[in-house]
Amino acid sequence: MNCREDVFPAAFLTRDKNVLIVGGGKTAAAKLERLILFSWRLTVLSLEFHPKIMRLAEQGRVKIITGCYQPGILDDFQLVFAIVNASEVNSKILLDAKRLGIPACAADKNWCRGTFITPAIIRSCHGIAAFSSGGISRRITRLMKNSLKRQIEATEDWTPVVLGSSRQQIGGDRLEKLCRNANATKRGKLLLELRGVHEFMLFSGSGRVEFYGLVSAGKMNLELIRIILGFDKMTPDEVYLYFGIDALRHLSQAGLCSRNPEEKGLADQLKFSFNEAQKKGWAGPFMKSWLETAENPDSTRENYEKLML
Repeated sequence: MNCREDVFPAAFLTRDKNVLIVGGGKTAAAKLERLILFSWRLTVLSLEFHPKIMRLAEQGRVKIITGCYQPGILDDFQLVFAIVNASEVNSKILLDAKRLGIPACAADKNWCRGTFITPAIIRSCHGIAAFSSGGISRRITRLMKNSLKRQIEATEDWTPVVLGSSRQQIGGDRLEKLCRNANATKRGKLLLELRGVHEFMLFSGSGRVEFYGLVSAGKMNLELIRIILGFDKMTPDEVYLYFGIDALRHLSQAGLCSRNPEEKGLADQLKFSFNEAQKKGWAGPFMKSWLETAENPDSTRENYEKLML
């Protein structure tokens, strides 16, 4: 049966739900490998079991029942998967489950007779995303999934970074020359072209020149950033570099919430630099949140964890 269905995305609350998989072959084993990632209580009913299912049973991760399908077995379950290598059996399972009001799905041509489908999913530490074409094309679903998966993987090594130099490190004359030669617009355009640089702002004032950015640590070219900023002729002692929570701590120490007039002036300049970067399309929601969280230096660790979620 080939059919197309309108689908509405929803999510099952899996904890302590009793789930029955009817079928013990290769397809059932593949489905089970996805289901065990969640907190169901899983039972597999079949006359024979794929080696992968047997291994999971030996590990105590699933329960197996040897036997043929009988309608009465459904009473103890809240969810049913019909994955038998016999279309007529899968059809009967779906009808029996529907009569009992139990959500059920099939992995064969009977899929559109069920009450739900299992879409392609991406799961990461940040959440879960699901994709379905409603029966139009597995290829379309796979393309959507793989496209987003690449984007998610690219964000998993994102980190805040601060690269800069100050009057204390290079002296007033060199710093003044560096600031005088700085063309923020030109540098910003060059930084926008760099792989691994997602958001940034440039700061020049109060005795320092700095780059604040959100970068992919494994993809950015730090040496190119140094060249663009004019730091390439400086020694390691003349430049400071902070990643992650240290970058957040550095910004917090800039006096963003201080009442000291000198520090307050620096904070105002930093906020002005952010506003300029935002207007030019360099800075976005991450940089805005970074500035906001930096105003509470007493909760740096907590702020960093919230920022990176």
